[in-house]
Amino acid sequence: MKIVLHDTTLEGKPLEASGEVFVGRDSLTLVEQMRDQTPFTRILAPRVYMTEVLASFEGDDLKPLPEDLDRAADAFLTRLAAMGLVSFLPDDTPLDFKADAEVTPCAGK
Repeated sequence: MKIVLHDTTLEGKPLEASGEVFVGRDSLTLVEQMRDQTPFTRILAPRVYMTEVLASFEGDDLKPLPEDLDRAADAFLTRLAAMGLVSFLPDDTPLDFKADAEVTPCAGK
């Protein structure tokens, strides 16, 4: 699996032409890689990390994640993608891929 985690503005709006590519065997692996980017989030359990990230974007509209951790990771990435914060890439996309508007459209611009 490959995703682009898009950079954001200070207001949390995704920047479609930038971001970091993550590669992993499944959604949970990608979530763990995302969590491990900073020492502040590295210490969090995956479910806590996912909930805190979603709460920062969804606020009062936050819906609970599925109980199963793998399904929760799938739902987490799907919800981030719906907000334009991540884009799913084909597995054969080169690692030096540069995000652009044609390949990784951002939601709600």
